[in-house]
Order: sequence, then structure tokens, then C-alpha cells
Amino acid sequence: MLKRRNICFHLPGYLDPVSQELRRLESAQIIDRLAAGDPSVWFDPVSDPAGAHEFRNRVGWIDLPLWMERKAERLASIATELHQAGFTDGVLIGMGGSSLAPEVFAAMPRPQSTALRLQILDTTNPDAVTQVFQSIDWSKTVFFISSKSGTTLETSVLAELCYERVAAQLGPDCAGQSFVAMTDPGTPLVKLAMERGFRHLCLAPPTVGGRYSVFSVFGLLPAAFLGISIPTLLHQANAARTDCLNERLHENPAAFLGATLGTLARAGIDKLHLIASQKLGPFCDWVEQLIAESSGKQQQGIIPLIDLTPRSSPQPQDDAIRCLIRFADDVRLSALSETLGNDGRPLIDIVLSTWNDLFSEFYRWEIATAIACATLKVNPFDQPDVEASKHHTRKTLAQSIQSPTSGMPSIYCEGIHISSSEPIVGNDLGLILHAFIHLAAPGGVIALQAFLPPTDGLLRVALVRLREQLISRYRLSVTLGFGPRFLHSTGQLHKGYSSRVSCIQLTARPTCDIALPGKSTTLGMLHAAQATGDDKALRDKQVRVLRLALGSDLCLSLQRLEQAIDRTLSH
Repeated sequence: MLKRRNICFHLPGYLDPVSQELRRLESAQIIDRLAAGDPSVWFDPVSDPAGAHEFRNRVGWIDLPLWMERKAERLASIATELHQAGFTDGVLIGMGGSSLAPEVFAAMPRPQSTALRLQILDTTNPDAVTQVFQSIDWSKTVFFISSKSGTTLETSVLAELCYERVAAQLGPDCAGQSFVAMTDPGTPLVKLAMERGFRHLCLAPPTVGGRYSVFSVFGLLPAAFLGISIPTLLHQANAARTDCLNERLHENPAAFLGATLGTLARAGIDKLHLIASQKLGPFCDWVEQLIAESSGKQQQGIIPLIDLTPRSSPQPQDDAIRCLIRFADDVRLSALSETLGNDGRPLIDIVLSTWNDLFSEFYRWEIATAIACATLKVNPFDQPDVEASKHHTRKTLAQSIQSPTSGMPSIYCEGIHISSSEPIVGNDLGLILHAFIHLAAPGGVIALQAFLPPTDGLLRVALVRLREQLISRYRLSVTLGFGPRFLHSTGQLHKGYSSRVSCIQLTARPTCDIALPGKSTTLGMLHAAQATGDDKALRDKQVRVLRLALGSDLCLSLQRLEQAIDRTLSH
């Protein structure tokens, strides 16, 4: 066992390769080159000039905690002004890197005297959006519109819906005062904020990519609104920065973490099994996006698997490095750490003393991810396959394609409409599922893609139960993500590491719909088009896709899937 700060590494059989990789990276002066925007340790900048340009323009996050110390007072004053104006609720509208860090901050405990609430709106599912709309007092809610590009489709649509409702309730002359925009300089969102008289417009440095933006206004302003001390947050982050920029890599906890992840992935252990308590789930979601979108390209990658409870049927372990993220006083996970640390397989054990330790972990994981990508020889700052789903979504909407199974073999069975990229044999639900799952590549992963309402608690339980059943009955690695949210997180990996991925896409008709202002389409049509668009993008990359259009009772449909699997495997 080897310890670096609050991380214990158990690397039986892999310590020597990791140490060798650290020596290689140190001799290549990787920390200096990262800070200078020199991509030569990651890839050949001559053969990929566009990638080199992207790399050089995406390393502003390295000094961001230091730079943002000068902005802390300004952010605190904006938060205070919002509180004094009577805003007790916030709704953050954003996708991926614009929303995942604020979701972590919203989950952190705060004094009972702080009655502030922040909800994240990162879905186009009409049922979920309606539920959020019904839960807020529009006169006391401030809307944070968060988009680096200022053109993110989901963010633009949802912001327009919210603005229309605020204008209807408070009047068009006052509506802008319920909005705060966070974006890069010169984007269309800047223009919109000025035209509509938004209460505040906060600009982020353009040299910081979305998934590395936790210490920019995208993360810090929502944190300030929630009452989190920005000076404390940045103090923790800057202490981690000093550690993580240590050029003696064997002493550098982030470098050791990154070299471990990259070296093991290169050796075929390409799953990162994140095990944490339920309350750390949002942080695991943030790590998932950072790792998956940064590394999953060119048929390489590190596949995050999230488990929020110790399980009786854990994810398959042979090709996974387990990573415990736990609080020191978590008795249950401490006992699990003892067990896993003695089973002869790789384990990373990260121990937090307080919630504030997460402020350091954010920075450490950013550096570690960049270093892991250097070992894999991929650019950590691009996402070459993300645009494909957006393209097919736009095309689907333009053609008004309503059928979720166009161009694919399909069948109706037990109240579920089934379509597949692969031939469908027979009409037995369990046998069709069984045949598809057995096509998964050895060591691959099944991605459950739920284009369903993420706000439905009972549905979430049913989906987790289905995932656990697939894991235990088939001994497969299985991920679960809600669409379109996962398109801005693991969607890149699904296409960039397509040789390892098979997808089961779950869709359903919403129980309600919402007209989009000034358009002939509805939110439900957009949500359906995003599912269809991603299906087409996946098939373009030769990813196997099974689409299941569920019946009106979603939990009942999922129960039928479970029963069909049990019935098939019991024969």
C-alpha cells in the first residue's frame, strides 16, 4: 500500500509499471508542458494542428483557482444582492460541465438557517420540466442560464420557456431581473442578456473548457448563491494546486492518480469503479463526465462505473480498478475498504475529512485526468464525437420524424415496442434481450440510456434495480444515464470507445407536452428527436443499439423486462 495525501493506492502487480510511467512523464516535463499548453506529450501537434490549437486554448483552468481569488468578492456581492432581492430558490439551466459542479454544491449540507435551494434543470423531458415548474415560486426564483458557447440547444430552449413564464407572471418589463447569464465573452447569450435586461451577466474565461470549469463563474456563482464561502473554496483548491503542480511526480497525488488510471487502462483494466455513499453521488457524476469525455476517443478510454452502495452483486472486477470515495467516519465503507484492500486487486481509497475536502478533489481529478490522457495518448480537451448526436437531432426535427424506430427491425412485445440495430429473432421479450446482451464484446459495457423523466423517484429505483439485475445475471459492467443529460457526459465515450459499448435505449411517450415559444415543435418532440439522433449517431459508429419504447406505466414496463430476463435465464 502506498499513500499520497488522503489517497491510498493498493496496486498489486502494477506498482512497477505505474512508477515507470511516472518517470517517463517526469522526464517529459509533463507539468510544465501542460501549463504551457504544449500537447506534445499527449499527441503529435504537427499531424493534428486543429487538436493542438484546441489544446493550447483550453489550459486556462490550471491557474483558475488563483485567478478567481480576485473575483471572490464580486461573486459574493452578486449572491448577497440576489438574497436581498428576495430570491430564495434558484434554477440552474445548463448541461454537462455547466451544471454538474453546481449539482455537487447543491447537495452539500448547509446551516439550517440557510433556506436556499438550487435545482438543476438539464433535461428536455416534458414531465420532468413540468414537475420542476410546479415546484417553484416564480416570484422568488432566480434562473441561472449557464452555457459556455451560449448556443447549447437544451439550455436555449429551457431558458426561453422560463423567460416566457416569468414574463407572463411578472410582466415583460420585469422578467429579465429574474435571470443571470453565465457564458463566454461574445456569445449569443451575452447579446440576449443585454437585450432582455438580465439582472447580472457573468463572463467566464474562454480558455477554460466546460468540464474543467468548476472554479470559473459556472461553478462559483451557484456556490456563492447557496451560501458556500468562496474564499474557503478557493483556499482549498489552491492548496491542492500547489500539490498537483509538483514536478516530482512520485510525490504528486494527482500525477500518481492519473498515471495509475492511464497505465492500468492501457493494460486492459479500463473500468473505473467509483464506489461512494449516496450523498457523494453528484460528485461521482462530475468525475464520470470528466473522465469519460476526456479519455473516451480513438477507441481508447477509461469507463466510469458508479455504485452508491456496497453491493451484494458488484460490478465485474477483473478489468476494473475500484475507487472508494468516502468520509472518514463512514463505518460501512471503511469496512469495505479493509476487505477490498486485501483481495489482491487494484484499489484506490480516497478519504475525506469534511465536505470542504471536495474543493481539493475537484482540482486533483482535473490534473489526474489530463495526466491519464497523456498515458493513453489522447487529447483531454476535445470531444470529437459529441456534435454527431446534435446533427442528427437537428435533422430529425427538421424532417419531423416521429417514429423512434425508423430504418430498424422492430417488433411489439409485452407492451414494449422493440427495435434494434441487430436482427430480431422471435417475439419473446426475454430471448430478444438475451440475444442482444450476448452480442456485447468481452470486457465491454452495456450502457442503459434512459430518455425518461429523471425527477421520478420510483422510476429511478426501478432503473437501478434493472441495472443490478443485468450486472448480477450476466456478470457485465452496466452504466445508467438519463438522456439528454448523458449526451454531455458519457456520450463522447459511447462513440469514441465504440468497440467496448453496447447501448440499450429506453424511451416513452411523456404524459404531457410543452409548446416551444415561436416554434412549430414541442419539448416532447425535441426530447424524442434527441433519442433518435443519438441512436443514429451510435449506429454511424457501428455501436449496437437496442431501443425499447416502454408503455405508459414505466415502472410496470421495467418490471416486465426484469421478469422476462429471469424467465429466460431460469430455463
